[in-house]
Amino acid sequence: KTSIELADEYFQSGIFEYCEPNFIYPEGSNLCFTPNDTRFGGQWNLLNIGQTVKTSSLRLGDVNSYNGLTGSDMSITKAWDLTLGDPSVEIAVFDTGIDSTHPDFAGNVLTGYDANIDTYGVPLDSSFFAHGTNCAGIIGAVTNNNLGVSGIAGGCKLRSYKIFTSTRYTNSIIQARAFDTARVNGISIISCSWNAEENSTLTNAINNCALNGRGGLGCIILFASGNDGISSPSYPSYLANVVSVGSSTPSDQ
Repeated sequence: KTSIELADEYFQSGIFEYCEPNFIYPEGSNLCFTPNDTRFGGQWNLLNIGQTVKTSSLRLGDVNSYNGLTGSDMSITKAWDLTLGDPSVEIAVFDTGIDSTHPDFAGNVLTGYDANIDTYGVPLDSSFFAHGTNCAGIIGAVTNNNLGVSGIAGGCKLRSYKIFTSTRYTNSIIQARAFDTARVNGISIISCSWNAEENSTLTNAINNCALNGRGGLGCIILFASGNDGISSPSYPSYLANVVSVGSSTPSDQ
């Protein structure tokens, strides 16, 4: 039994006035770890202390910058007290590729897969705006290396599953092939920052990977809910076996 279950059992006996565990915090595990990465202070989504946030939508009438709301973040520093990520956990980024030469990925990018041509290797990011590299950095940039940004799970390993060509072309068969390959390879987590038109081949590949991936244990698959600012999530993020990921502003809106 856990300490909480035992405390509850003792209290229910009526012998004790109160019962509660003496929680132990080894190795500074309640200090809210703060990394030394040079751009961490601007990552309000990880730790929001009301810092000034620059906007990116001036053309839509937004102000140039404003102060966020303290606490409107992921509370990730509490998780970092326990772990920065486990190198045995492999996270696949289904996107345009990853710039594996970026210094903030040092040692974190493993051999990947190009679903466009069914070939293993380290697919370079072919997008002129480095969409895959940006997404991978949010997830797995090396944390606490006094460089760049802090990855949410910087202690894990990344694999690029390239599903877009240099012209940003993709199709349902390419996407499904990537999920089938990730399932066979035992990937732990898959991140997808894109949407698609509903397709039975793709749906079956996603569900099969989610339920039977990772050696039959199942695979966590995350999809962006969309970029349109509407309440209805897009396909495939609304599928039952994936996690739909939305977003909020620095003011929790």
